Amino acid sequence: MIDAGAILGKLQAYADTPAGKRKIKTFLNEARAGGKTLASGTRIAGPKEMSRMANALVDLIRQKLPQQIASTGTTLKASAPVKNPDGSYRVTLSFSTEALHRDSLENDEHEYPGIRNIVALFNNGYHAKDYAYGWWNGHEPTGAAIEFSLPGDQYAWVRSRKDRDGLYFMQEAVEAFNALYGAENDVTVTLGSDYVDFEE
Repeated sequence: MIDAGAILGKLQAYADTPAGKRKIKTFLNEARAGGKTLASGTRIAGPKEMSRMANALVDLIRQKLPQQIASTGTTLKASAPVKNPDGSYRVTLSFSTEALHRDSLENDEHEYPGIRNIVALFNNGYHAKDYAYGWWNGHEPTGAAIEFSLPGDQYAWVRSRKDRDGLYFMQEAVEAFNALYGAENDVTVTLGSDYVDFEE
């Protein structure tokens, strides 16, 4: 009679030895390099799979961006996979810094710093202490703004919004990605701090 428990115990004892650990590490590195599937059914993503999945995440984020900032998505790029010390791979997604920045309203009496990350602002929302007033350059006047500028002008005097609810589209993109690729490929997506606890 074969004692499965005894066999597993011996396998575990071997896995805990230096030789066993080296063997497992070699196997996992080869599995990652080739994108192999383990006996458990989990696929270990290698560089090619990581690049493919990173580009899929880029597409998901672009689809989720609000219309007002959709053009920012064209600058979202995925880095080449970087190998970590443990043999796993890491890919970083980033927007162009210039595309994320938005100038603030122009006002001779008050200097406003502008927005460093417009995507994070729309994602997380904000609650300002007070309104800001000034010229919104590059926008034609509408409504109340007409009393400070003329139709056809490419600037308008406006009052800022004091509150904006968060849309959390970055979290939605991550959830969609995890549903498609996460568990099956043993891949984890971590949002940068801007999209978790962003403050201007």
